[in-house]
Parts: sequence; C-alpha cells; structure tokens
Amino acid sequence: MKRLFLVIGISALLAACGESDMVSKAKSGDAQGQFELAMAYREGKDVEKDLQASFMWLKEAAKGGHVEALDGGAEGLGRTVSGRLSRRC
Repeated sequence: MKRLFLVIGISALLAACGESDMVSKAKSGDAQGQFELAMAYREGKDVEKDLQASFMWLKEAAKGGHVEALDGGAEGLGRTVSGRLSRRC
C-alpha cells in the first residue's frame, strides 16, 4: 500500500514539474515550447482546455518561426475560436 501512495505521489510531482517546465519554455520565447503549450491547451492535456490560450500560444509559436504553427495551424484554430466568440455576441 505504501508503494502505491509513493507511485501516485511521484507521478503527481512529475506531472506538476512537466507542466511548469512547458509553461516556462513557452514564456521564455521557445517556439517549440509555445507550440506544445498551444496543443496542450487545445486538447486539454495536462492543463484545462482553453482554445483562446491555445490560439495565443500558437500565434506566438508562428511568430517564432515554428513550422507547424506557420503551416495553417493558427488559421484553423483561429476559425474555431472566432466562431465561438461570434456566437456569444
């Protein structure tokens, strides 16, 4: 039983460290980190799903020259976010 709690505790610690590492890379201007954070927000993986935050980080990654972000990813996600926003108005 102690091993189970130890494994759960270590897993939670690693997940928390991974999330802060991903955020710190994105905030430091790392285009790959920005893209990964955008996809995490888009899918709700390790963070709460947030399409607006995803779009913002995807735009930053594109500005940084990230190829996948430049290759239409921002445009497709932008339509999703703007479509949701226009329904609210």
